Amino acid sequence: MRFIADMPIPQATVTYLKKEGRDVYHLQDKGLSNVNSLLKHYLKEVKEDLLAGAIVIFEESRVRVRRLPL
Repeated sequence: MRFIADMPIPQATVTYLKKEGRDVYHLQDKGLSNVNSLLKHYLKEVKEDLLAGAIVIFEESRVRVRRLPL
């Protein structure tokens, strides 16, 4: 399981989780100020799909769109 720490989470918490062997990163490490920055970027790309009725899955390496009904 991967953990993503948003801006309100202290960097010390991320460091602790990494020492405990967890797969975790802080959005600040990725150059994002918060999750909303990422969502705004991708929502522009999938807006028409969402309006037509779709499930959108955001992954690290891709965005998957599944039109409804499945």
